[in-house]
Amino acid sequence: MLLKKRKRLTSLIFILVICLIWIYSRKDAANEQSVRKVPYIEKKVTIQPRSQELPNVEKKNMNAIKMLKLSMKDLFQNRHTVVQNVSFSRQHTLVADISKLDIPLHATKQQPYSYKIDNLVFGITTTVERLVHIIRSLRFWARDIGIQCLVTFHHTERNNLETVRKLFEMEQIPCLTDITFTHRYVERFFDLVNRTWSLLANKKNGSSNKEFKWLLIGDDDTLWFIPNLLRTLNNYNYEKPIYLGDHSDHLESMQRFGRYYAYGGGGIALSRPLAQNLAHNISFCDKYKELFGGDMMLGKCVTEVMKVQLSRDVTFHQMDIRGDATGYFESGIQGLVSIHHMFSWWSPVPRWVSEDKEDIVNRFYQAYRSTSFSYLKRYVWIDWEYNETLVLTLGYSVTIYNQSLTSEQITAVEATFCCVPLVRRSRTPITHRQTWYFSKSYTKNQSSGNVLHHIYEYSAADSNSSYILVMFYS
Repeated sequence: MLLKKRKRLTSLIFILVICLIWIYSRKDAANEQSVRKVPYIEKKVTIQPRSQELPNVEKKNMNAIKMLKLSMKDLFQNRHTVVQNVSFSRQHTLVADISKLDIPLHATKQQPYSYKIDNLVFGITTTVERLVHIIRSLRFWARDIGIQCLVTFHHTERNNLETVRKLFEMEQIPCLTDITFTHRYVERFFDLVNRTWSLLANKKNGSSNKEFKWLLIGDDDTLWFIPNLLRTLNNYNYEKPIYLGDHSDHLESMQRFGRYYAYGGGGIALSRPLAQNLAHNISFCDKYKELFGGDMMLGKCVTEVMKVQLSRDVTFHQMDIRGDATGYFESGIQGLVSIHHMFSWWSPVPRWVSEDKEDIVNRFYQAYRSTSFSYLKRYVWIDWEYNETLVLTLGYSVTIYNQSLTSEQITAVEATFCCVPLVRRSRTPITHRQTWYFSKSYTKNQSSGNVLHHIYEYSAADSNSSYILVMFYS
């Protein structure tokens, strides 16, 4: 009797074990299926990185990491998109083909001029109330060593300026503060040129500042990418009167407001002689104060009174779009100098990536600082055999499309944003895709030299986390 009970118990345990194995195998299969929306991620390449390389990694269910190894050479490529035809679907590492690319993270292209941060002076105008919302924008660019900047407020807020100065000191923002008696906000662009020139450019330390070469004017929520700005300015001679910037991406704005001026949100660069001439003759431009925007007033003043036409440079980005801006950032951008309206008009990443604005700005800062002038350049691999396309947008995302993209699709902006026809050609979004977004970067010392690592993460709520590790070898 006892023997029968033991046999029965053994049988029950065996059945239970089989059931548990079946349940967990189904769970693993479901997890793998949720990550393997594209077929290239394989279990055999699973890597468990150290927790300090992936913050909070112990809280995430990591399935696999795909590695892309790229060479990092000094040869500069003046292209924002590089396309190769290569079979990648069955490989976990694309060393053989990708290593042939020239990734100019430390570009050495010869430029006619060489400016430094202390050759630049920045001016913005804002309000104490708005300062709470735009302080992260100031943090992004104004803490670079050598930055000279002026922030003006209306004279009715003069009692708050001491608090503002303490805030700037706490945030390590070296901007000076000043007041303006110009009541209408948009008219302060004129006043800003005059005051910035007088306070910073012409009277620094009681004497003429010979180092000042460029005056930069922007909106209070303009994010400047300082190294890229310097590289862009290196193409222009500051000794000549130069009015530099770009139009809006928004087709309706272009049709409504015109193409003669640089849109202020994308930033405006004025060479020293032009800034000096404006400051000394700004009163001749009062007739334009009834125009809609301060950048329009300044544009009329420069083009009609100073007789200096706009020099367009597409590295300045007004970004008059709304909603999901991911397609814009993945469109192939060369040498990003500025962006505008972040968070107020558009979101730079999906919510599942992060809803913390400070975290998002820090990711942007880390990504572009580690990739230099190549930030947001695209590297595209088309796999005709398996009908897929891999797009690496450097420092931003890695996307797998479940189709082979055509040249027309690659060169068009994917209109993930809402309701805004662009000047550039756009196309409808492709839904059959999976995207990993930039999470962090770090550098490791190896025998071959320093190796830059980028980690791109996919962790939408309905699936487990997966990662793509991109390594840049010198």
